[in-house]
Amino acid sequence: GVHLKDIISLHVALQDRLEYDLINFRKLVQLSITFRTLNNLQESVPPVQPNHDLINLLTLSLDLSYTEDEIYELSLAREPRSSVSSVSS
Repeated sequence: GVHLKDIISLHVALQDRLEYDLINFRKLVQLSITFRTLNNLQESVPPVQPNHDLINLLTLSLDLSYTEDEIYELSLAREPRSSVSSVSS
């Protein structure tokens, strides 16, 4: 998000060429800093340990596929319809 916005704003705000057709090295340096930051972030290891139980649970739940009828039945089992419906007029 933020780094992509930085890259786009640098690309749009600063010209590629300056007066007398000179290359805009300031723009290239700023882009380089942004790309270096992104590269460092991609190579860094987050300071957290993976929760393998949660990973397995999510992996299994994403592998399940239900039909609309099955989802409706699960919904009714979780939140049964009340016998008296409250209709406001």
